[in-house]
Amino acid sequence: MHMALKKNLDVTIHEAFLEEILQGNWKPGQALNLDELAERYGVSRTPIQQALKRMHTQGMVVFSSKGHFSVPTFSEKEVCDIIEMRLLLERQALTDIQNKLLPMDFETLERLAGECVASNKTSNIVQTRRTDLDFHRILVDVSVRSMTAFRANSSWPTTFLPATPAPSSR
Repeated sequence: MHMALKKNLDVTIHEAFLEEILQGNWKPGQALNLDELAERYGVSRTPIQQALKRMHTQGMVVFSSKGHFSVPTFSEKEVCDIIEMRLLLERQALTDIQNKLLPMDFETLERLAGECVASNKTSNIVQTRRTDLDFHRILVDVSVRSMTAFRANSSWPTTFLPATPAPSSR
């Protein structure tokens, strides 16, 4: 019971931290103090650390060699590269969805894309981030379901495993 509660607290804190990012409350380069965050959220350091570690694996925070977390910074070129890569991946994902005739709610995608553009034009950064995130969650969900179905119906995971090495003769 205690582990489930702890896990839920870790998830709750992680979601709260994602909201901090969406709201723009965490600035690029900002150091994230575990004690301050624990006090602010009324929890111990452990769920704070767990949430930040998870965010680090997702590339959302940086973990220094000195053991400190901070918000990553990106150069203008890095941002342009990220946008270019996202556009390529989105185009490929949508092409695959169409070619494989996967079930997709294109009306919702179109609505979200329109909302994202509209909120961007009015400089509503929080709404732009939310609709952009919702748009990409749908694409990821369909892609994950497609990959799961592919793996379930093929021997793909085992076809790339190396052959068992011959026992050494000593």
